[in-house]
Amino acid sequence: MKNLLRKGIRNLKYQFARGALILIYHRISESALDPWSLSVSPNHFAEHLAVLQRSFHPTSLQDLAQSLRDGSKLRSGSIVITFDDGYADNLHIAQPLLERFDCPATVFLVTGAIGAQYEFWWDELATLLLQPHPLPERLELSIHGEAYSWQLGKAEEYGQADYSRYRNWRAGQPSPSFRHDLYRQLWQLIQPLSTEAQNGVMDALRAWAGDSRIPPAHRLLNREECIELSQAKQIEIGAHTINHVSLASLSGDSQCSEIFGSKTQLEKILNEQVKSFSYPFGKREDYNPETVAVVQEAGFSVACCNESGVVHRATDLFQLPRIHIPDCSAAEFENRLLSKFYA
Repeated sequence: MKNLLRKGIRNLKYQFARGALILIYHRISESALDPWSLSVSPNHFAEHLAVLQRSFHPTSLQDLAQSLRDGSKLRSGSIVITFDDGYADNLHIAQPLLERFDCPATVFLVTGAIGAQYEFWWDELATLLLQPHPLPERLELSIHGEAYSWQLGKAEEYGQADYSRYRNWRAGQPSPSFRHDLYRQLWQLIQPLSTEAQNGVMDALRAWAGDSRIPPAHRLLNREECIELSQAKQIEIGAHTINHVSLASLSGDSQCSEIFGSKTQLEKILNEQVKSFSYPFGKREDYNPETVAVVQEAGFSVACCNESGVVHRATDLFQLPRIHIPDCSAAEFENRLLSKFYA
């Protein structure tokens, strides 16, 4: 009886959930190293889609945007699925599952990374520092003319036992070792840099670690795969800049190049109009009013950020909030959605 009562209350919550939620995923894969919780296992992703199909109302980003433009009432419990960055598993693993559960999704691509034979810098940084291999005792870097130095000490050795013990570490948790603290410090130094400066730091780190380009653990989509993904009936392709930089750190001209350029490049590859955009990193400090104006000027009809929240009728179409989805069970996923709707 109690179970039936709980189920009835839950069903009422679904029916009266106000507004819409936009979910953000990155990779659908089993990942050994995942400091930023970017990977969701295929089994868990299938469970998430089953929950959406059963209890909510999956809708496309463009349909949600049209409702906001029209001022029409948002259907209770509406959910939009988005992916950022353009990992190859979006096509090979996520898309077949989206098709099976009849859920639409928007995939935002970093055009400069299409077909790249390397990983994004944050993925490679984790590989360099948090995989079990020795490193030199001292690290010295020059970033924008400022000298940085770290003494690794005992942390120059990092074996399989350390890796196994700390493999589930997340960047929001206390650092369990000097290597993890170094990873976080370097991430914070690299993230606001220009693409050229980021490449320079990564070249220096690669040389210091004694590694050349490491075969990517998380391969990115190539041109042919982008076209194939765009042709799936439930997939919309959106733009995510050329180089995945924090746009607020750039000049106005550079912001224009990143935003206009990503749209132009994608439309040339796909031979179709690209209407949706998402801000790299997507926090308030990563874009500014000038960025939003450029996105509108470029001809996009909607843009997503990474601030958490519910979409309501008055929500800015060019600053739509999204909620990050980690690797979690169906029950936890369902609870996350309901807690957001009723926060």
